[in-house]
Amino acid sequence: MQELPPQSRISCRLDGQTLAITIPGPSVNAGGNWGLIAIFAFLAVSCITQGLLTNVHTWTIAGFVSALIAGWQLYAMRGAAFHAHKAVKLEISPEFLSLVSGPNNAPLRQRWSKADVSDIRTEMNAASSTSQLLLQLRNGQPAISLVTGTDPAELNWISEQIHRKWNLSVGQTSK
Repeated sequence: MQELPPQSRISCRLDGQTLAITIPGPSVNAGGNWGLIAIFAFLAVSCITQGLLTNVHTWTIAGFVSALIAGWQLYAMRGAAFHAHKAVKLEISPEFLSLVSGPNNAPLRQRWSKADVSDIRTEMNAASSTSQLLLQLRNGQPAISLVTGTDPAELNWISEQIHRKWNLSVGQTSK
């Protein structure tokens, strides 16, 4: 059996006859700097206070600009996490493969029967240079990308787990 790379963040849990594999979403840090946030927040408070006390609108405008810069830095650090992809969970039972993705409060669940699946494979997307786990259905539709952008060794491991759970050899299709 192929092992997961040591730096893998994938977790695997056996729940009865269902194997649950969780692939965490990418960690997000789009930039931002706590030092700049502190400086511009201090400037915002100081300038707005000075503008209110002296009735000079230039200080107040400078304070609001500083507050905008501090807010922009804060959003760059923490706001991008709101738009990050959440974890993807694959549930492999003896007869079904389920994909659970999306936000925790409204997850999207897709389910395929073992009988409907003709192949599960890992492929490199030449256009974006990312690996993806593809699910090919018997009805001839284009392959469905289950997981994208994860380490190819991790995707190969997931593919192997599905093949093992469904008693398929690599390259063999389900019947």
